[in-house]
Amino acid sequence: MSIPVFGVRSTEFPCTKRLSVYAVVIGKNGLIALARTPKGLYLPGGGIDAGEAEHQALLREALEECGLLLTIEHCLGRAIQYVTSRAESKCFEKHCGFFVAKVAGYATKTEDDHELIWLDPTSTAGKMRHESHEWAIALLKHTAR
Repeated sequence: MSIPVFGVRSTEFPCTKRLSVYAVVIGKNGLIALARTPKGLYLPGGGIDAGEAEHQALLREALEECGLLLTIEHCLGRAIQYVTSRAESKCFEKHCGFFVAKVAGYATKTEDDHELIWLDPTSTAGKMRHESHEWAIALLKHTAR
């Protein structure tokens, strides 16, 4: 099975491989959790730190960004997302794992520039910062049939 690739690899800046994980969190009434930041909408998640397992990173990131305590159910899929940061003069080749999760509870988030919002998955098309996040949401809708 081939892994889908989103974005364009920069020829202008060096590209760094980054392992990342994201949660497609299904809440009440079928809404999904999103992190709204000054840069756009994202699924909760982010980079995996050295020595950290995927599930550990996902639980940490969801808590830091959104104050979500999660129960991870299963892997939804994997994708590669190229992201270029002109401000940092870098390109990131993000190897992303997307996991279906449910809310187990809430706690205090630590990232002040992130806000937890809930949206209907059908209303996220064209609103996500990264195409791979839209793909994962669409994949969830497709597998839920």
